[in-house]
Amino acid sequence: MTSKVALFGLAICGAMSGCSASTEGTSAGASSSSGSGGAGGAYDLPDCRDGWCLIPAGSFVKGSPPDEYGHHENSERQANVTLSRSFVMMQYEITREEWAPFAYDPTGEIPHDIISAECVEPDCPVANLTWFEMAAYSNWLSEREGLDSCYELLECTGEVGHAYACERMRVRAPSISECAGYRMPTEAEWEYAYRAGTTTAFYPGDIWPQLNGEQECEYQPSLGPIAWFRCNSGNRMHPKGQMQPNPWGLYDMAGNNSEWTHSVYRKDYTTLPPIDPSPDGETLDERIAKGGGFNSWVTLCRAASHLAVPWYGHGFGGRLVRTLRGGEAW
Repeated sequence: MTSKVALFGLAICGAMSGCSASTEGTSAGASSSSGSGGAGGAYDLPDCRDGWCLIPAGSFVKGSPPDEYGHHENSERQANVTLSRSFVMMQYEITREEWAPFAYDPTGEIPHDIISAECVEPDCPVANLTWFEMAAYSNWLSEREGLDSCYELLECTGEVGHAYACERMRVRAPSISECAGYRMPTEAEWEYAYRAGTTTAFYPGDIWPQLNGEQECEYQPSLGPIAWFRCNSGNRMHPKGQMQPNPWGLYDMAGNNSEWTHSVYRKDYTTLPPIDPSPDGETLDERIAKGGGFNSWVTLCRAASHLAVPWYGHGFGGRLVRTLRGGEAW
């Protein structure tokens, strides 16, 4: 579907009421603006090219309301968030084909620990990555395209795909959103992109309460068409792009492969700055993964849900973003 999103000056959403701009067929919930990374006028969304989709700067309400089924009071309190820079995001999760030039053995052998659940086609998501491996891939892609890399990985051991881990990390910019190269999205950027102007648990609509408990397969009309998850995946990942995309053209934001974000876990998100929040840290902190995977129950696939994971933990994949620089055409 295509929708016209009017651009106006950045404004913090008021009192958890959402914002005025909306996307056709969805609930109103995010306002979009050009910020420092786009041109004025209006965007026709979705705007996706060569596997990347435009995510316009704007404001939204992060988290979930207390009455949403699966809501966690300690970690999903709602907060008004403004993202001041437009960015582009991978339309799909990183695939095995995209990963291959970076990290596969020259003989063509694929390291065992990046294979997941029998999905071995070239367009299957690459999985079982650590946070460090995602950061290293981001740097590689940046350098290949002549951009400054975003991550300085320090005191590293092992090889990508084979017990690769680092003790520390530094961002090579004043903040991660100011970095010119490819990187992982912050949690706020990821949730904003997932929601794509909607305010419900899943971008097509609300979550239905599970009458027999969270760990049961019950009908979820707003999740089944968009996600491979515990109840329809056959306990395996699936090739990219087989489910319905969100209003901004992104596929598999819910289910299939849990996705790393840049952000350090913070129990109470409401204590962070409301503009471009980027919880960060150099040492062994827990990082946030979003979206749920092919073996996740319903509540983990909600926009607001997240997992706190040691950044050396395996079992995740993801997609990259790149901030659009001032005046950069898209």
